[in-house]
Amino acid sequence: MTKKKRSNPYVLILLSFFIVIMVGTILLWLPFSAKEGHFKFIDSLFMATSAVCVTGLSSINVASEFTLFGKIVILTLIEIGGLSFLTIIVFFTSLISSKLKISQTFLMREALNQNSAKGIIGLIRLIVVTALTIQILGIIGCYFIIEDMIPGLSKQEILGYSVFHTISAFNNAGFDTFGPDSLIPYADNVWFNVITMALIILGGLGFVVIHEVLFKHKWRKFSLHTKIVLVATTVLLVVGTLLIKVTMGDKMTWLQSAFLSVSTRTAGFASYDMSKLNDSTFIIVIVLMLIGASPCSTGGGIKTTTFFLAIVTIISFATGKKPVAFKRKISESLVTKTFSLVTLAILFVTTMVCILTITEAGKGFAMSDIVFEVVSGFGTVGFSTGITSSLSPLGKFLISLTMYCGRLGPLTIISLLNSNWIFDKSSGVKYIEENVLIG
Repeated sequence: MTKKKRSNPYVLILLSFFIVIMVGTILLWLPFSAKEGHFKFIDSLFMATSAVCVTGLSSINVASEFTLFGKIVILTLIEIGGLSFLTIIVFFTSLISSKLKISQTFLMREALNQNSAKGIIGLIRLIVVTALTIQILGIIGCYFIIEDMIPGLSKQEILGYSVFHTISAFNNAGFDTFGPDSLIPYADNVWFNVITMALIILGGLGFVVIHEVLFKHKWRKFSLHTKIVLVATTVLLVVGTLLIKVTMGDKMTWLQSAFLSVSTRTAGFASYDMSKLNDSTFIIVIVLMLIGASPCSTGGGIKTTTFFLAIVTIISFATGKKPVAFKRKISESLVTKTFSLVTLAILFVTTMVCILTITEAGKGFAMSDIVFEVVSGFGTVGFSTGITSSLSPLGKFLISLTMYCGRLGPLTIISLLNSNWIFDKSSGVKYIEENVLIG
């Protein structure tokens, strides 16, 4: 009797995103998507990748160059990319059957970045219901704000703006239909900025955290994951706002500083011209973009938990102690995973920057512009200094690849090499331990 070979879940995760991107590319390539003629294939691929990977980098202006059909395609790709195609499929499957196969359970555990497969169906249902509820409330809130913010619009137009903006904000996508200046004309509208920031933060916290906050209430009942996410997110938002305001001074209001601190964490909405940032602010934004949102969320980056654990481990090493967070020991495997992820992210970004300096030679781009573009793509942020549409076809493809790898995560990509994905097949051979001089 032959043993049934199980498909590697990492391959299925990568393929699911790839298939959705290719379907989206074809739909955006159709003449129905463009107001005039049809887009180049590379631009259709770029926009589809940016939407599915919830990035927001645009080589085509969504507001002025896409038809209603094209905008609906973009919006659909954002929703699928934010929740993930596999999550949506399994959600509808779970409505028919409450049980999943072992391979399907393991697949969803990896897709949702969970440590255990226990209660995975409940988590999937929670994700979809939570996402829909928050977005419906967001649409209602945006409707009344936009009605006052942009006078002269019909009810259908107000609804259209509200739906697109809410879905884009919650999924940390960064696309908007307000025009070439993005949200800059509305930088002083407090309520519009507040509701947009709220949607971005909720989308970036992660559905597990939202569930625990809503139903457990008390801090002592929260899991270690939730505690780390809440503390790391709060610190990054507050410190980010302060640093941005201090470095920009009177050039930027407190509201713009707070909005940029929030949006930098993978959303990509701009209420300030990114090309006018000071050098010090520029570096701060790059660091925040690389960190990104939290696991099991709609955002990208190396994640807040990874950043938190890296800092805790470094401090513990410096003080000669074992890494501990909130009176919980951090396992060696988790430390290894943390620094593997950070190292892979830095290596990937550095490699892409080096390649793009070659492919885009002669374009007149500054090195800082290329670094900003690559980190923005990898962190699925969507910020740009304005070079996106001027990239060569090869440059657009490389940034598309960067967005794809950033959304899936370096560990998912490198796990394709893992043949022991379902069982630990380590041999019984033990090797002699020997020290190596480092540092």
